[in-house]
Amino acid sequence: MSKTRGLILGKFAPFHIGHERLIEIAFKEVDEVTVIIYDCPNLTSISLNVRANWIRCLFPKAHVIEGWDAPNQHEDTPEVKRAQEEYVKKVLNGKKITHFFSSEYYGEHMSKFLGAKDRRVDRDDPRQTYITTATMIRAGKNLGKNFLSTVAYKDILIKVAFVGIPSQEQSKLVECIAEKLKTSYVEDNLHELLAKKIPVYQPDFYRIANKRYEDANSENKIFSGNEYMIYDSTGFIDHLLSVATHNKFDEKMFKFFSEDMRTYDLILANDTLKSSVSEYLNIDNSIFLNQLINNLNALRINCQILSGTFEEKLQMSEKLIKAIKKRFN
Repeated sequence: MSKTRGLILGKFAPFHIGHERLIEIAFKEVDEVTVIIYDCPNLTSISLNVRANWIRCLFPKAHVIEGWDAPNQHEDTPEVKRAQEEYVKKVLNGKKITHFFSSEYYGEHMSKFLGAKDRRVDRDDPRQTYITTATMIRAGKNLGKNFLSTVAYKDILIKVAFVGIPSQEQSKLVECIAEKLKTSYVEDNLHELLAKKIPVYQPDFYRIANKRYEDANSENKIFSGNEYMIYDSTGFIDHLLSVATHNKFDEKMFKFFSEDMRTYDLILANDTLKSSVSEYLNIDNSIFLNQLINNLNALRINCQILSGTFEEKLQMSEKLIKAIKKRFN
C-alpha cells in the first residue's frame, strides 16, 4: 500500500488548540504530515521561525516548512488562489499529497489543485462551537488561555528578567512591578534558603538553576501570566554565583542558561547596595554586577542597569516594560 501524505497550510499567528486539533487529526488519518507556514509580516510580529518551532515542539514528526517567500496575499480571488497554488507546487517539488487538511474556504480549491482529498474538519465539528480563531486572538478578542498551547502562550508573553546579586530589594521590585502590571512573577527565594542554613553551607547553584528553570516553565506558572511574566533572577545568575563562590564552571549549564537569557524581551540589571546573599557568600556587589554586565556584553545580550532609590528603580522599570510593543500583532 502506498503512503498517504497530508498537507496543512497556515500562518499560525498564534498557534491555538484548533490548529493542534487539525494536525492531530491529520496524523490519525495519514502516514506523513507536511505543514507549510507563511511569513505574513503584515499580520503578525511573531516571527516565522518562532511559529514554526511551536509546531516542531508539539509535533516532532511533522515536516515543517518555513515559507519565508510565500505569497503575502490571502484574499478569495482567482489571482490569489493561483499564486497560492503555484507556490505550494514549487515547495512540494513533485511530492504527492493525498489529503489536504484545513478548516477554511481554500480547502476546496487547494485540494482540487493537488488532486487530494478535501478534509475540512469543521464539517464535523463547527468552529464556532469549538474554538476561537487566530484573527480574533490578534484582534484581542477571546484571549482565554484555554485557546492557546503552552509553548505559544509562553512566547506571546512579554518576559522581563530582573538580574543582579539576589536581594530582598530586587524581590520587592519584582513583586511591586508584577502588581502594577496585574500579572504573575517567578520568585527567587535564595536569600530565604541561605538564611535557613548553617554558615558552612555551600549551595549547589546549578541544582538551584535547574529547579528554577523547571518551575518557571511549568504550565501552571506560564498560564498565570497576563501579557507579561516577571522573573526575579535567572539560571544565568546561579551560574555566575557558582563561579564566584567556589570556581565551579559547568560548560553545558553555561551554554544552556546563556541561551535562556536570549529568550527575555527585557533584562534589568539591579545595582543594589545591600544583600543578605552577598553577605552570606562574601561577594562584593559591585564586582558581581561588573561580572554580570561583562558576561552579557560578551554574549551580545543587552540589559538596562537599574540604579538609584527603590522608587526610582520602580518607575524606571515600569517605563521600560510598558515601552515594549505587544507581540500579539
